[in-house]
Amino acid sequence: MGHAAAFEKEKLILAMLYTDESLAEEMTRQLIQTYGALDFSSPSYCFSEISPYYDEEMDGKVYRRMLCFQECRDPQELAAIKIHTNTLEQAGSVNGQ
Repeated sequence: MGHAAAFEKEKLILAMLYTDESLAEEMTRQLIQTYGALDFSSPSYCFSEISPYYDEEMDGKVYRRMLCFQECRDPQELAAIKIHTNTLEQAGSVNGQ
């Protein structure tokens, strides 16, 4: 018979897509306020050169950056983290919708 056990905490890694560098910096600051300090932030690269998939939706050339946070998190938090990042995405979108 199986026994319930706590999940091992894991690194929180987020992929950020953006068209506006200053907005990306502001969103990064908000993420740090919520999830703590970063231990890694990748250099940004032009995602549009790999795939134009998001260009029309995001109204421009899309860049990507990976963020990794120092503090490990309980995987049970992932749904709440996704809801929070969706809220940030909505607030930062071109049309706010």
